Amino acid sequence: MRSLQPIYHDTLDSTNSEAWRLIDSGIGVEGMVVIAKSQTSGRGQRDREWRSPNGGLYLSVILQPQIPASLGSQITIWSVWGIASTLSNIVPSLKIKWLNDLVVENRKLGGILTETRVSSGIITYAVLGVGINWLNDVPDVGVALADLACNLENLESLESLVLLGISHGWEYWQKYGIESILPMYMQLISSRSVQIGDRFGSIIDITATGDLVVQWQNSLDTSILKAGSISLGYGS
Repeated sequence: MRSLQPIYHDTLDSTNSEAWRLIDSGIGVEGMVVIAKSQTSGRGQRDREWRSPNGGLYLSVILQPQIPASLGSQITIWSVWGIASTLSNIVPSLKIKWLNDLVVENRKLGGILTETRVSSGIITYAVLGVGINWLNDVPDVGVALADLACNLENLESLESLVLLGISHGWEYWQKYGIESILPMYMQLISSRSVQIGDRFGSIIDITATGDLVVQWQNSLDTSILKAGSISLGYGS
């Protein structure tokens, strides 16, 4: 990855949308970072709104991974792991909620939104969106870093740590592959409990494509749950 090059804005509809506009205009290249103080139309997974008032960190990184589309979830895995690993130095209780959320005691601190563009089965561009609560108002299921006992001076310090985490995740992935990251990702998972209908199970592994391997209670059966097929929820 090229060195990360931030472009700052006061307000955008979405940093991800701005990153795609830069790509479409021929300006956006790998390593470019779009940062906004607030977003008017921030979005999360499954087209959910991401509330983005002043005081939070909202950024998007342009990538050109050139990997098969089937491996797109790896981008989310290495990036959320890289960020969590870096931020855990100041928030030891920080965990990952599968697949893409950062949580503290089952309250959402931030999230990752990976969007891709595919040509002939290859991801030619990816935009990695990151939103993390700092001093902004948060919903009931959320938590802000400023409310935690962490040694973080300001939003600029948080930005530096997050970009460092993204670079760390990318470099580790490139050097050692996703298989080396998965055990460390699993160690940071916030909850391994799964309930689907009246079935209860435990997460015992995660695949290279981001799917969960679940062992069901009172059974030898295991199931593969596809990324995006279920939500583990909060407070479980």
